[in-house]
Amino acid sequence: MSLLGISDRTAAQDFSKQFGQMNLSPTLQRVSEWLDSIGGDDIEKMLEAKDHGLRTELVKRQVFRGRSGADPYQMTRLMAKQDIPAGAILIARQEGDRLVLLLDENIVGEFISKTYHQDSLPLLVAVSTSDIPRGRIGAVAVVEPAKI
Repeated sequence: MSLLGISDRTAAQDFSKQFGQMNLSPTLQRVSEWLDSIGGDDIEKMLEAKDHGLRTELVKRQVFRGRSGADPYQMTRLMAKQDIPAGAILIARQEGDRLVLLLDENIVGEFISKTYHQDSLPLLVAVSTSDIPRGRIGAVAVVEPAKI
């Protein structure tokens, strides 16, 4: 499993047990084909006993790397007007020609890129990926609430 991209040791062991139950010869080709055949729901079921969310997401990314499909979010940058803590859920709002981000009804940042349009604003939510100090540029994951 580790040779095929599952770097989390415990996940690789869990996947190996699941593969072993299929009574197939454990060749790289067969394991690779099996990994290609499983879906996100299968991974969640295999890891649910030891899951804390992030681990499953990372394993899914490792297994699905190279497969087509859009991420449920897009990374972009903002300029912090106030300190923004990691994991803060921000709401986007148009203010004139600026696209600002709010935390608890207070403006805390402004998108640097003009990727988003006013008609998409009611659907935009952003999550800070790290602490962003006031006056600094930081990264946020922009998510459509329907994909959360």
